Amino acid sequence: MAPMTRGFAPDHHANAAMAAYYAKRAEAGVGLIFTEGVVIHHSGDGYRNVPHIETDSQAAAWKPVVDAVHAADTRI
Repeated sequence: MAPMTRGFAPDHHANAAMAAYYAKRAEAGVGLIFTEGVVIHHSGDGYRNVPHIETDSQAAAWKPVVDAVHAADTRI
């Protein structure tokens, strides 16, 4: 699944809605998921509500997303 910007992270943290979104695609048989664009420094944020991975808490918020995809035996 190709990456695309979705805007599901109003607080810039990955969340349960994102985990469900990616898990649903994984469960449908997608073999490899490239996530949406992720901001690595707040100065590069050109879109509203995109996830960041600048802080430890933002990085940790991705673990449930990755775990949900891996539970469907898909790579992310």
